[in-house]
Amino acid sequence: MSKITSNLWLGNQKNALDDAFLKRHHITHILCCAKEGEINDDYVHLKIPMEQSYETPSKLNSKWLHKGADTLDKWKENIVLVHCMAGMNRSASVTIMYLMKYYNLSYTHAYSHVKQKRSIINPEPYFISVMKIET
Repeated sequence: MSKITSNLWLGNQKNALDDAFLKRHHITHILCCAKEGEINDDYVHLKIPMEQSYETPSKLNSKWLHKGADTLDKWKENIVLVHCMAGMNRSASVTIMYLMKYYNLSYTHAYSHVKQKRSIINPEPYFISVMKIET
């Protein structure tokens, strides 16, 4: 799990189910960005049913990028974990979109910031194209 801002963490499914870690970092809200992800009912949570779409981009995923960013902004007074299965693609893309939309960063700056904090991110080309349209 990687700390992106003072109140935003980016991680994977395993992190989202690790109560000891979540409590140690005072996480109160969890945003799951994976259709197949499990929910930890002990926390305020929202599941956005994003799919991996390397081969067949889903227009819904574009909508989910914005929904995720808007949810992170709504929860900005809390300590939040955003995750997908591996914490590399879908949740990283939502995090980048959030930084672009609410911190007024360009795609390049938002991507660089997240990549510096979590070196394993790898947004898929479809998400990148959607985010670059936003800049």
